[in-house]
Amino acid sequence: MNINVELQRKPEDFRLDNCVIDVIEEIPHESFETFQNYPTAHYGAITNSLHRLPEDTKDERHCILLLDVDGDDGFIVNPHGAEYARYSAFVPNARQIYRLGQYPSLNEFSSDMEKLVEHYALEILRNQKDGQYQCSMIDVSDYYRHEFDGFLDYNLFLNMLSERPEFAEVEEYCDELTARIKPAFRKTANAHNLSQKELDVICANHVLWLNDAGGEQADLSNCVLKGLFLRGRDMSHAYCNSAVFDDCNLESTDFSSAELESARFTNCEMMDLFAVKTHFVDAEFESCDLSDATIAECLMMNSTIKNCNLDNTNLSDCDGEPEIISDDEAEWLAPIL
Repeated sequence: MNINVELQRKPEDFRLDNCVIDVIEEIPHESFETFQNYPTAHYGAITNSLHRLPEDTKDERHCILLLDVDGDDGFIVNPHGAEYARYSAFVPNARQIYRLGQYPSLNEFSSDMEKLVEHYALEILRNQKDGQYQCSMIDVSDYYRHEFDGFLDYNLFLNMLSERPEFAEVEEYCDELTARIKPAFRKTANAHNLSQKELDVICANHVLWLNDAGGEQADLSNCVLKGLFLRGRDMSHAYCNSAVFDDCNLESTDFSSAELESARFTNCEMMDLFAVKTHFVDAEFESCDLSDATIAECLMMNSTIKNCNLDNTNLSDCDGEPEIISDDEAEWLAPIL
């Protein structure tokens, strides 16, 4: 979320005036930008509104709200008897503030919908199963009527839920709500933290299985691998769905035809990695070294590669393009204080 404001360096305090908006004027975008650059010039929107403003009192300043006709921002202007903006302040999202103030019922409805979405977002996260959740829209509608005494706007509810950062997809079909949770928000309570010894045994059995010599197919699903060594291992055809690889050495590891849906790789050495026809749906790579890696003919839908070294990486012929994010493009991930 971006907000345009003027930040003050080390302000001693914020002294606020009680401003009464008596006049609202919408002005063309060009005039709005001109006012922004030259606020003390004379403008018809101010001059023509002076007669509509009562005199200021000790406790109230009577003002004009200038709105950008093509935008949401505005300026509060207090001429104080002059024909220019003797006092003024920039107000971000002024149109929305004005709209909610003009229609209290809309403000109440907005609050109710926000509470409803918050309730179901927590409900989905608590009761998800393998990153999926399903419920009846009729139940949602009944809950809304019981809690807020009204009728649910289905489309608005679904759109608001889709805009939550926790969900990769929200759909409604035949009165059934289906939500798919992003890997970072999925349950990890049942995750198993593997030791290097356990991993070595799994890999040895997997090699036997690959060569039809007994053993067992590797299954690292829902496992957490932290600081473990997998360099040069043959993990082709392994199951690693929702596995978490943190600070692992995966140099020259072969993940061909492996299942790595919703897997997460963080701070991993993955140089010369080999992955052909691998399932990386919903997978996340962050701060990993993928230089000289081969990732070809893979399923990459909804996958993310953030702040990774991709020097000489062969990323080709995949079904679905991963979202590649660098530091400059990841401002939305910064915490909002």
